[in-house]
Amino acid sequence: MKSIIYCFFVILFYLVALDASAQTSVADGNWATGATWNGGTAPGYTNLGNVTINSYVISDQSISFSNTNNRILTVNDTLIVQGDVLFNSGKNGAGINIGPNNVLIIFGNLQMGKNNAGANIEAGGILVVKGSISTEGNNGFFTGAGSVYTDGTTTGMTSNGSPGPAINVIDDLSTDGFTTIEEYVAGGGAGTLPVDLLYFNASWSQSSKSASLTWATTTEIFNDYFSVERSDDGIDYYEIARVAGHGNSNTKIEYIYHDFTVQSSTSYYRLKQVDFDGEFEYFDQVRLSTYGGSASEEFSLYPSVVTDGQIHLVADHAFNIQEIQIISLNGGRVYFIQSSSVNSTSYQLDVRYLAHGVYLVKTQTEQGELITKKFVVN
Repeated sequence: MKSIIYCFFVILFYLVALDASAQTSVADGNWATGATWNGGTAPGYTNLGNVTINSYVISDQSISFSNTNNRILTVNDTLIVQGDVLFNSGKNGAGINIGPNNVLIIFGNLQMGKNNAGANIEAGGILVVKGSISTEGNNGFFTGAGSVYTDGTTTGMTSNGSPGPAINVIDDLSTDGFTTIEEYVAGGGAGTLPVDLLYFNASWSQSSKSASLTWATTTEIFNDYFSVERSDDGIDYYEIARVAGHGNSNTKIEYIYHDFTVQSSTSYYRLKQVDFDGEFEYFDQVRLSTYGGSASEEFSLYPSVVTDGQIHLVADHAFNIQEIQIISLNGGRVYFIQSSSVNSTSYQLDVRYLAHGVYLVKTQTEQGELITKKFVVN
């Protein structure tokens, strides 16, 4: 019996998909905006025919379907309704089909009509109803491997099919990994659902001389792209790349970007996430030492035995000197040398004033490296 019911709904939804007269969203936007829909005309809020959602759509009012049997709402992306979703209470065969990893959020009630109502939620799909879910007749079924969440009661609808979705309270969303959606619903739907970032990491490859930036999301709503930004001091950032987002998703998505244009030995990175409507948010920065080994190994000093009063500090990357100390190992005296920052790969130091002896040069760069080298003055 369960398999028969499930097959019935699958066939019904397939036939609706072939219905050329169905109203279909084709762009992210508001329900009432013509550009959101095929043909450029919004369907209105009442007397609806079959509706297919292929984009991110928000309705700021309740929506109701016409006085006809077998009206179907298909969600292949994200639909948020700031009100009720009502199928005619005297008509049979109302149906909702939520595709894999897609979302339908209803802040009011869901009325599924009279007899033989069905809501098929595919794997990863989510139906969230802030109010109650009901059908006035009998044989109302939830099918599919997705999830149903409600704050109200569920009347006349039972979980069925092979398999049947679990029916949960909204508070379970966080437990099931949908914290962002739960917070959005609890907040009354203010703004758009943000991207839920799982992690953002940076690593350095000495062989390819590149930084690898990796991050992952567990939820993406309205996500246009990520802006990858870099800074040499952790304060002033600039964009180095854009990575396309996945629009709307409720599954884990992993990203990677390789930075081959690193200019300093310590770099800072951060992500800027941008929605389709231009809204954005920043995630925390990460700090990366972009050269392998200790800072001392990345610098060389020559000559180690000074005879002409000059020494040179050299690295394989540009750096800025913040402070230089020269310490006499004979008497412990400390000398300070001022150096202007010219972002060079080498600096020449004048040590003609030093007496014969053994010395340490200790240098701190503006990039945060501490370098200690020994030399002898003859």
